[in-house]
Amino acid sequence: MSNEVQMRTSIEQTQFELIPFEQQPTRRQCTSSKQEEMYKIIQELLHFGLIRPSDSPYAAPALLVAKHDGTWSMIVDYKKLNNITIKDNHPLPNMEQAMQLLGGSHKFFSKLYMNIVFWQIPIKEEDKFKIAFITPDGLFE
Repeated sequence: MSNEVQMRTSIEQTQFELIPFEQQPTRRQCTSSKQEEMYKIIQELLHFGLIRPSDSPYAAPALLVAKHDGTWSMIVDYKKLNNITIKDNHPLPNMEQAMQLLGGSHKFFSKLYMNIVFWQIPIKEEDKFKIAFITPDGLFE
């Protein structure tokens, strides 16, 4: 990520409406080498202003997964948050219909490094505490 230019998208800010529940913060255990890698990733995200320290009552566990090149990517397990999020029933557009509107005979290929894209989604200020995540080094949002 450090070699990439960090930019924010101009799309509308995301909002989360949740069903009330009680959550206990849980940290996943990790080896000292993974903890060092996670610390580096957290410091980079803090440096770019993509995350900040948090005191949220919510705490999704963060963990590292290996990428194809042998480096690590930090992910956050938001399964519990997804389970209590009130769903938006607005249907997503059908990809085949969208391609037909473009002429139907064109081929598009796209490759995105979604880990970087994820941190670019703007969240409404009053909802940021809901996406807090916990690491061995603390709680962030």
